[in-house]
Amino acid sequence: MRLSHWPWMVSAFPRLSLRTRYFSGLVLFSYVGMHLATLAMGLRSIDAIEAVRPCLMGPWTQGVGPFILLAAAVLHGILGLAAIAGRRTLHLSAGDWAQVILGLLIVPLLLDHLFFVGSAQRTGLFSRAYGFMLATYWEVTPGHALQQVLVVVVVWIHGAIGLHRGLMLKPIWTRVGPWLSPLLFSFPTAALLGFVSAGREALDKLASDERWRVSVHLAVDQVLVADSKLEPVRLAVLYGYAALALAAVCILLWRTSRARSGCATIEYDGELEVRARFGLSLLDVSRTNGIPHASVCGGRGRCGTCLVFVGHSPEALTPAREWERQTLRRVHAPDGGRLACQARVCGPRIALARLHPAHADASLARDLVAAGDGGRTGVST
Repeated sequence: MRLSHWPWMVSAFPRLSLRTRYFSGLVLFSYVGMHLATLAMGLRSIDAIEAVRPCLMGPWTQGVGPFILLAAAVLHGILGLAAIAGRRTLHLSAGDWAQVILGLLIVPLLLDHLFFVGSAQRTGLFSRAYGFMLATYWEVTPGHALQQVLVVVVVWIHGAIGLHRGLMLKPIWTRVGPWLSPLLFSFPTAALLGFVSAGREALDKLASDERWRVSVHLAVDQVLVADSKLEPVRLAVLYGYAALALAAVCILLWRTSRARSGCATIEYDGELEVRARFGLSLLDVSRTNGIPHASVCGGRGRCGTCLVFVGHSPEALTPAREWERQTLRRVHAPDGGRLACQARVCGPRIALARLHPAHADASLARDLVAAGDGGRTGVST
């Protein structure tokens, strides 16, 4: 199999791969949300954190919870790297760039935190009292405290962008959007403030309770010994992930460099002609050549705003697959209509007309989707 073909192993099952990525992301986002809710209780006291922790965090640390969380993280990471490798252009929207960069940062930032917390759980530090963990973070290992703050920000922004993209096309977004957007901003803010407030309380107790201070330092010594034993495993995971991420980025760069030389002529609206490499989607062609083209869903075949009419040589494009045909039916596309994000160049000349203005926003996308079957969406690769 040629190097340029391997990302299609994932896209051969586009519904499964995209939905798996979406639902695994929801699992991770739910975990982070419950973790943030727990930390937000620190605005009241450490005792308040202890009161809610069994309910909010217990399902993730007992029974099948850890295995579900691990499976979601692995699947989401692998499918995310495959999606990066499968891209054909570096001309991405600001939201796409944010998702790519933040997604690549999550594993390195989260790795130390997970191994440290895992060591604490095995030694019993985490189960004794969360105040022990807070005291450890803020006095003994402040680097882990700063790292946790950064991890929270990166993971939450990454998840919030994905959640917004998943919901903004739904008609319900007009009702939930006005209160959900502020909540997505205020939730991590409250958690970080709670983390700081509870940390101060832990430091005050360290200063005033010598017996508790000795207990914390003895527990921390046990954690650090256990954590050092896991160092080879942590490095192996980090190097393995770095190798996969580097491979995905190299494939992306290689595919992008191949796309720079033109093999086909694309005519826009009877006014402009550009050259494009076979295999690029019409949306990729627009982005590569700096041509404004609507795409509210980011090229996932869900919104219909990138709709074009192909008036010359429709056979010069790859045939529409089932999920594209579903979206085309939902947005009442005319005969000859194609989704620019799904139709890929495979012939020497194509003439097209963009059917929606380049500044089309989510409201138009919701209108198009709502005109069909009540908001169910298609699936892209």
